[in-house]
Amino acid sequence: MTEFMDEFMDEISVAFPKLLVQFEDFSTDNAFLYLERYRNKYPVFNDDIQGTGAVVLSGLINAARLSSAASGRPITDHRILFFGAGSAGVGVAMQLMSFFTLNGLTQDEARERIWLIDSQGLVFDTRGPMAEHKKFFSRKDYTGAPITNILDIIEYVQPTALLGLSTIGNAFTADVIQAMAAINPRPIIFPLSNPVRLSECSFQDAVDYTNGEVLFASGSPFQPTVYNGTTLYPGQGNNMYIFPGA
Repeated sequence: MTEFMDEFMDEISVAFPKLLVQFEDFSTDNAFLYLERYRNKYPVFNDDIQGTGAVVLSGLINAARLSSAASGRPITDHRILFFGAGSAGVGVAMQLMSFFTLNGLTQDEARERIWLIDSQGLVFDTRGPMAEHKKFFSRKDYTGAPITNILDIIEYVQPTALLGLSTIGNAFTADVIQAMAAINPRPIIFPLSNPVRLSECSFQDAVDYTNGEVLFASGSPFQPTVYNGTTLYPGQGNNMYIFPGA
């Protein structure tokens, strides 16, 4: 596969010197491999890693400001928990590091503001072998027993933002959403998986279980909802919004 990709990238750059090549729906390992292999040689763009990340970053910048205004916490004090640690999840996490570095943190400090959950629970170093792409955000400051339940992880991490890139529909149950609302006056909840049936929660549930205080963006479109006489509109964090910019 790599030999084919090398030949393809070389030939297409000769035929179309100004062409931007977009990688779409590559497997997790290949997504990171080819982006790193070609990014300094050809104009390339991975939609799952960079496109989703760019859109979510813009949404988080605004949501974090509103959340901090409500809580009084510094903007650099946000703690982001990812439910899903594939190419999209880790790719978005890499992009979101710039949220913290733009606000004065170092790269290492920014990395420490991000936690990952995969199919085995919280991602941490002493848990055992893991895929290469997860190692960058694997926690070095936790050495206890594996934490597999999302509610227990929320209790441990105390996140201000919960981002879903798991493709597990309704993974953010009422208990999960209420747990986020219990520790944040304006919880940031972004269920980014699509289509709708794979979204980690609906806009209606996010509104109902946070008493209307949620800061919400989803990968799939949801209809507006009325809460206490006010019409609330969901944000959408889909990577389609980056295509004009790319």
